[in-house]
Amino acid sequence: FLIGALYGQRGNGQYTTGEPSLAMKWAYYGFYSQNDWRATRKLTINLGLRWDFQAPATERHNQLSQFDRYGTNLTGTPGAVLYSGVGGIGRGQTERDLNDFGPRVGLAYRLNDKTVVRTAYGITYDQISGVGTGSDGFGMTGLNSPAYIRIRPESGLQILDRPFNEAFYGGGVAIGSNPSDPRLLGTSIIGIERKSPTPYIQQWNFTIERELPGSVNMQISYVGTKGTRLTTMQTQVNNPNSIPESKLMAARDVFISTGINPLNALVPNPFYGIIPATNPNVSGPTVVQSQLDLAYPAYGGINMFNLRTGSSNYHALQVSARRRFKAGLEVSGNYVYSKNIDFGNHFTVLGGNTANGGTSTSFSLTDMGLDRSVANSDIPHRAVVNYVIPLPFGKGRRWATNTPVLSQIVGGWNVAGISTFSAGLPLGIVGGPFGRPDLVSDPVLPEKYRCFGDGVTPCPLPDGTSIVVPIRRILYFNPNAYRGRYLEVPRAGATGTIIRDDPYYWGTAPRFDSRLRGYGILNTDISISREFSLGEKRQLSFRVDAANAFNRRNFHVGGINRVPGSFNLEPTRGTLGVSTSSTFGTGDVTADIRGPRYLQISARISF
Repeated sequence: FLIGALYGQRGNGQYTTGEPSLAMKWAYYGFYSQNDWRATRKLTINLGLRWDFQAPATERHNQLSQFDRYGTNLTGTPGAVLYSGVGGIGRGQTERDLNDFGPRVGLAYRLNDKTVVRTAYGITYDQISGVGTGSDGFGMTGLNSPAYIRIRPESGLQILDRPFNEAFYGGGVAIGSNPSDPRLLGTSIIGIERKSPTPYIQQWNFTIERELPGSVNMQISYVGTKGTRLTTMQTQVNNPNSIPESKLMAARDVFISTGINPLNALVPNPFYGIIPATNPNVSGPTVVQSQLDLAYPAYGGINMFNLRTGSSNYHALQVSARRRFKAGLEVSGNYVYSKNIDFGNHFTVLGGNTANGGTSTSFSLTDMGLDRSVANSDIPHRAVVNYVIPLPFGKGRRWATNTPVLSQIVGGWNVAGISTFSAGLPLGIVGGPFGRPDLVSDPVLPEKYRCFGDGVTPCPLPDGTSIVVPIRRILYFNPNAYRGRYLEVPRAGATGTIIRDDPYYWGTAPRFDSRLRGYGILNTDISISREFSLGEKRQLSFRVDAANAFNRRNFHVGGINRVPGSFNLEPTRGTLGVSTSSTFGTGDVTADIRGPRYLQISARISF
């Protein structure tokens, strides 16, 4: 259900009452050539070239729509709905991309009997399909059946005064694939862009592999990837953050001088008489000024699917070592030191695609690069140790080899385990008019400030203030490091001034802060196993697995409250602009991502 603006004199909503059945077709062709060339006794070269062609998606009955952000509609304003197979447009959902060439090259050079150097570079292309399971994900504007409901009367009365008087219901009929139909105006759009080149990834690496004394095999690698034109799943392009900054700042200045936000004022509607009255969203004689200042004023919300605006950049140092001992003991370990920066992967149906924060809308549609930060999956340090330990008892092992009874009890057992040590995910703070507040100081708390709450005792903060942390929560980061902006404005229709939230500002907090991270992981899983002989043709395998063997608490990053909520506008209640939430900056100590120790016992007979 897509609801219109609730400020002003009326509130409207749009919902879909029917979706057509689709008969979609994707065609994919791939051609490649590869050659391994042993140039010298020590040097091997691998060369390859691949060409991919993904034909644009088509639908048997041309039931596909697109949205041209740079075209114009009947009102002369930006934004036009297009249809496959109509008006000289091809049947494909997007334009063809014939440039998907992917070269690959690899080199392996043996320095000596114990050292090998390898390096490689390649380009790969993504495979594109629709979004989700519903037909809306393929572009259905006008082909489904939008319906409208007015939930606030046009008389100017508030909804609670006369809740259902003058309510309006309309629509529910498919418009059809006519881009000139005025009924398309005022609707909420799910748009597909025709010019959508294929996303691609460049990958490269450089590795030195060396056999060290003691039969230790070691590898040191540098790995890099760069994503270009990556798909941003859903991007809202007709929200207030699409209004030019100059207009927002001008409205802010008027708000400061008068106490009235001019963007909330009702003004004559230039689209009156053009947009049919069956669509109440933008068809009345008046309209809210902010609607006319949007990037696409003749439409409601516009949700663009699969824009190619994303990017990523990953660099890593990877170290691995492995040693096998004579008695069957084997130990291996891997360590990764990395940094992952991206833009675009946080655009999802929900508010961020991981529990560590992020928003589902762009911070600034006029400067989308402001959303670039460390990725929500960035983990700078991660180490994993694997081990297999044959216990030294029983036949063929060090002890209890000549005691048959004892050998049958304690002999033949093997212990295997994997221990993981990992830094936490970066946190994103969500607040302010466009999704992020200001960052005014270091959000990372020294250990001495991380107090457990009892709901009564104040916990000190670095700025000299204090906060009462609720029971069963821990003060995790400094909540006063984040502030909302505020303005002192005249009281509308009265004397004096009043403090109000600043309606338009882009906060200085990053999308994800590489310094501020959630809980790390310290976990060990262990298994104990043994094979029993049940005669010549039968064998019993017995195994005990212990997940989180040492019963260590691994707190869930989702338990950390990263949403400041409202900001303090009352001088008598403390520092202006700080969060009024009692849980902002605290973590729930009952939120455990892995749970307690888990034991599983299994047995299998093979015959």
